[in-house]
Amino acid sequence: MPDSLCDLLKEHRAKQNEERLHAGPMWDDGDWAFASKTGAPLNARSDWGQWKKLLKDAGSPVHGVALDAQEPLVRSKMRRELS
Repeated sequence: MPDSLCDLLKEHRAKQNEERLHAGPMWDDGDWAFASKTGAPLNARSDWGQWKKLLKDAGSPVHGVALDAQEPLVRSKMRRELS
């Protein structure tokens, strides 16, 4: 894994720890890497808008192509940006 990605994940974890402290006893400790502000797993339905933006930013068509086919395009774009 590239050092830049490790750094981003460490930053994300630090922010998540702040959210954990803020949520207090409402925190759902499922140990998710990407979670809601209360630690619960993300809802795929509410995540759809962010996913569409990521696809658009990666230069992939958002409509008309199976998401499984788009995933390699997104990963490729992320690798280029993180390296």
